[in-house]
Amino acid sequence: MITVSIFLFVTILNGNSSGPPSGYANNAPQYRNCTTCHSGNVNEGSGSVYFSQLPSNYSLDEIYTIEVVVTGTSARGYGFQAAAQNESGPVGQFLISSESSNLELNNSYIQQNSRTTSGSWIFEWLSPDENSGNITFSVSGLATGGSNGTGGDDVYITSNIVAFSDLSTINNDYLCQNLTLYKNYPNPFNPWTIIKYSAPVDQSIELSVYDLRGGLIKNLLKNKPSFGVNLIKWDATDNLGKKVPAGVYLYQIKSNNNIQMKKMILLK
Repeated sequence: MITVSIFLFVTILNGNSSGPPSGYANNAPQYRNCTTCHSGNVNEGSGSVYFSQLPSNYSLDEIYTIEVVVTGTSARGYGFQAAAQNESGPVGQFLISSESSNLELNNSYIQQNSRTTSGSWIFEWLSPDENSGNITFSVSGLATGGSNGTGGDDVYITSNIVAFSDLSTINNDYLCQNLTLYKNYPNPFNPWTIIKYSAPVDQSIELSVYDLRGGLIKNLLKNKPSFGVNLIKWDATDNLGKKVPAGVYLYQIKSNNNIQMKKMILLK
């Protein structure tokens, strides 16, 4: 069985007051963490690092909301870095949505883009499109206790294992009774976004992107949907494959007489 590891590295440092360098997420095979730059023993401070939202199982092509929380004595704030991996490299995709703040993507990592006093971050993770075995959500955390430099800081590490489960066999009967268009992730976005929908399997559907004047930009789908919840990626191109300019766009799903539409924002 392939094991996937999602590692979260929490760091606050004077030199890295924005985000940490890439590769410090305690990820195999280096197993580096914030003690690389900061003094202090692991899991011996008064605080902790943990996930307040984490699924017990994951299914394919699903978007999960994850929250990471760091506690403990901190004079200058908190931060983090996260990665998702198996033996072959990164797995899945981290997403930043309108509900996220103080976050940035760093190659295959996600991390803070500035220090926070709350020690809490919310982001999304798009699961892989094939069974990747057990996934280990692991976090290495730090709370800055000193007034400057990298001394007097506390480091914390914990992990959780999430197993694969084909949840569609449980939920699809309900989900496919109704045409449903969900919010796209991320939004605002650049250069791509993911549109999520579900529809009755015995009906053909159309999924399209329009400009604010109602002009057709791209036909994303026109057939019977796959069983269950579906995801489709729009790369900000039109039907001719040309990149469209930044702005507000509408995405619409249509099945028989049922039409649903939502708004999305493409950034420069």
